[in-house]
Amino acid sequence: NDAPFTCNNKLIGAYNMLNTYKALNALLPGEFDSARDDGGHGTHTATTTAGNGGVAASLFGVSGTVSGIAPRAQVIAYRVCANAGCYQSDSVAAVNQAIIDGVDVINFSISGGENPYSDAVELAFANAYDNGVFVSASAGNSGPTPETVAHRGPWTMTVAASTSDRFFLSTLTLTADNGDTLNLTGVTVTDGIQTPTPVVKASPINCNSAAAPNTYTGKIVICERGTIARVLKGYNVLQGGASGMILYNPALQGLSTDNHYLPSVHIEYPDGGTLLSFMDSHTGVMATFTPGTASTVQGDVMAAFSSRGGPAQSLGVSKPDITAPGVQILAGNTPMPATSAGGQAGELFQAIQGTSMSSPHIAGAAAIVAAQNPDWTPGQIKSALMTTAYTSVVKEDGSTAATPFDTGS
Repeated sequence: NDAPFTCNNKLIGAYNMLNTYKALNALLPGEFDSARDDGGHGTHTATTTAGNGGVAASLFGVSGTVSGIAPRAQVIAYRVCANAGCYQSDSVAAVNQAIIDGVDVINFSISGGENPYSDAVELAFANAYDNGVFVSASAGNSGPTPETVAHRGPWTMTVAASTSDRFFLSTLTLTADNGDTLNLTGVTVTDGIQTPTPVVKASPINCNSAAAPNTYTGKIVICERGTIARVLKGYNVLQGGASGMILYNPALQGLSTDNHYLPSVHIEYPDGGTLLSFMDSHTGVMATFTPGTASTVQGDVMAAFSSRGGPAQSLGVSKPDITAPGVQILAGNTPMPATSAGGQAGELFQAIQGTSMSSPHIAGAAAIVAAQNPDWTPGQIKSALMTTAYTSVVKEDGSTAATPFDTGS
């Protein structure tokens, strides 16, 4: 927001990946020399926490209404991260400045802090806790492998990611020249492709580099997820003239709705293998897919990417502390991305995923609790949120009951 708003004078310090360079003399042509966002991550997390209520949102022409968790809370954004990474010295300086500025809640949508007793940033969070500042931090996106959780300090609220009951679903239909068909369900927020269009597998299949001009002209290109940003894969095949992209997961990773440069649909494992088998056993394959439609699905399912705790508990501290929605979260975006990884310019909203997206939900909830209970300590706020958490959450398979190593409380 252009103007600050207050929620009973509660302040939220937002530390987010702003995709900016540390060295000011290395600025990109479209990069801002300030905490103004040129990557989209910071705007998304800040508006999730404290975006105004009942805001009209339009994404690729599809309209709806969104609200932040703690509307009208005041946000202070501190510039921490750089294109080369997030320097601990900058994070520590920002945390210390937040304490001086009277911030009540910190959202830290950045990973790290595996050993909080030797990590400078985690120790800064401990100092914030001692000064009455609640810290919400993302658990990390290295799941579902055990013992991968980040931010393991007992003084932080470490947040895992689970799903809501709304996905932007798309139906993908492939038809071979012998009449055989394959129907798969995926997700997208882009336009669909209504006219049957030839489908090809990318070469190489990872789509990690820009295709030569005319390589894929007028075709829908199949790409495998991994290594680079998903939106860059679409950008790379677009350079070769592609009309669309089918992105598949080689393992169970969850479905992502990105602001792609061309019509794209994302399908889950093992549907990718089914798709490739169909392509290998047929010729003349054509495809269509529908635009993404907000649809009701099973909610409260752990995101496959969400980092997990484990029975070792080498520090004697069980993490994560709690889970919150972190999949296909519709919130703000920068209309002026500095790099291709920011997606199409001009879009004020995006629906993305990660524990970066779940952490600001808890930061907003903490701001509301703090506003209602101004004398409470960060520990009391943390306890209130954990002891009232909804517990009927299942693992990423959609049926097995989740454990505290998945969800926390």
